[in-house]
Amino acid sequence: MLYEFDDFEQTYINSNQIKGEISSAFKASFFINPSKSFDLKSLTFNSDNSFQHVKLIDYNYIAEIVDYFDESMITRNIVDIPYYKQKSKKIIFKPFRNNMSFKDGKLNISPTYLENNMLNLNLKGTQTISDSVDYYMSFNWKEIKKRNKKEKEDYLEEKEEIKELFLRITGHIDDLNYRFDREKMKMQRAEKVEQEIEIVKKIIKGEEVKEVKKDPEFEIEWEEKDSVTGTDQPKLNETTKKKRKKKDSTRLNKFLKKIGVEEERKEKPKFEIDQ
Repeated sequence: MLYEFDDFEQTYINSNQIKGEISSAFKASFFINPSKSFDLKSLTFNSDNSFQHVKLIDYNYIAEIVDYFDESMITRNIVDIPYYKQKSKKIIFKPFRNNMSFKDGKLNISPTYLENNMLNLNLKGTQTISDSVDYYMSFNWKEIKKRNKKEKEDYLEEKEEIKELFLRITGHIDDLNYRFDREKMKMQRAEKVEQEIEIVKKIIKGEEVKEVKKDPEFEIEWEEKDSVTGTDQPKLNETTKKKRKKKDSTRLNKFLKKIGVEEERKEKPKFEIDQ
């Protein structure tokens, strides 16, 4: 379709960069000039789409996202950049569905999960006929973190509950702005805390609660000076013996330990005998 209509007179993506099949159920109203070009200002449509065998080939905007991962203090120390640069040359997607609508010169893309051979992601957003975009992406933190080949294979089989990384892309397609949405990350953390508080309340009331799995913790480097290496940690005296913690049989303390809250260990009272 892109080839037949001269890429719809846009430069964001061309017929050589995307391959695949699409079937749609849509309603549309538009005008086609004798030269087979669309009058985009008059175009309106709403479509439910099914995509199969989709491939992105040498798509510059994907490469720019990888470059941003390499530059950002949040991801540059955890992302396997060479791996993603290699995969970005040809991305193969599993079949997916979405809804797209166009009105008043703006394309709207519904929230869509894109499973592929590079990095699975959620995508939604808008793009205008003047080539201004506002896209939201989110990535599974476990999948994006740096790991070697064996760890990649092991990671695919893990089913741990993981945080997400949120990316927003705005601006003209010739000068895009990339930034991680820290507000969404904070909201995600706040929701998790609220859930844990509710569980504590249920335990105190004696209600039954489901087994809670603690999320893996990842350190995010926000500033250069915050980076800490293993050599910066003080060495412990090798002769110091570790005191074994007394096991807690109460459900509340078991839960607190799961979410990373340790009960303060009480010291045994000391007695002195006068002779």
